[in-house]
Amino acid sequence: MLPLTSQGNKIIFFQIATWFAVTLFSSGSLWAQQQSDVIQKRIRILTASEQGEYYKSGVALKSLLTDEYSVFVTTTSGSYANIERLGSGRAELAFVQADALYLYIMAGNWIANQCLAIAPLSPEYIHIIVRRDSTVKKLTDLQKAKISTGTKYSGSWVSASLILLSELKIKTTDNPNIVHLPTPASVDKLLKKEIDAIFITTAKGAPLIKDLLFKNESLTILSFPGDFSFHDRIIDRYYSIEPLHTGTYPNLEKLIYIPAVQSYLLAYKNLDKKVVKQITSRIYSSKKELANESPLWEAMSIFHAKQKMKQHIPFHEGAKGYILYH
Repeated sequence: MLPLTSQGNKIIFFQIATWFAVTLFSSGSLWAQQQSDVIQKRIRILTASEQGEYYKSGVALKSLLTDEYSVFVTTTSGSYANIERLGSGRAELAFVQADALYLYIMAGNWIANQCLAIAPLSPEYIHIIVRRDSTVKKLTDLQKAKISTGTKYSGSWVSASLILLSELKIKTTDNPNIVHLPTPASVDKLLKKEIDAIFITTAKGAPLIKDLLFKNESLTILSFPGDFSFHDRIIDRYYSIEPLHTGTYPNLEKLIYIPAVQSYLLAYKNLDKKVVKQITSRIYSSKKELANESPLWEAMSIFHAKQKMKQHIPFHEGAKGYILYH
């Protein structure tokens, strides 16, 4: 792989970002501006599938806000779709992975500028599920494997596509070895040995993964070296390699390491500052109650938010108005 400073590597990463961003493009800017005056008491929250932690987190957030606002929790295909809808004003709040948003930023898509952070949440872990008896023992073994990336435009799909393209030069579109199936269908094919691996990006210790490994002792999680770094330094900037200790999941018999990516609760840029400040106040002061509903909230803190303000994703002015004075 060429170093970051080489022209070849810059071109490769730009192609990755452009490839993602051109697949979805919204023309909803004018519509969003016209609606900005009537949404202040309506809060639409974009999540993902009902089985995932985004949905559980959205339901918990709805309970927190429902006395003040008319709150609607909407299922979607995941992070990529959430950015598209939030950035075009078709929602007020959304749960999103940082890698998905960064792809929009790198491609110069205006939608990214409309999505501003309220809170950095727990990192989401990129679980690559394989059979214990499989020949897939390390990342490079996926080179000739049949893989499910998860539903198109989901967070799992984004992470899988970036990792496979960066490390193995595998494109996840128009590839006969790649399928884009929801988790239940993917697991069924994995158990039948019709595919070799599944990407599932979700919170560490998520019930979805616990239940999957409890019911299927023949499945396990592909481990990375503890000192692993991605070839592309720009991608490496957004992923970390984190430990999974024994006891995190059923039948996890030793310490392993897997990639993780930061997740965020984002707000639409045109959402009123006072509304965002009030929502920000409620979620930070109710962390314990929220974390009881989903591990996605466990890492949220004022300290964490102040650290992230200095980095890549800008915060909503309403959120800043609360965070910087606490």
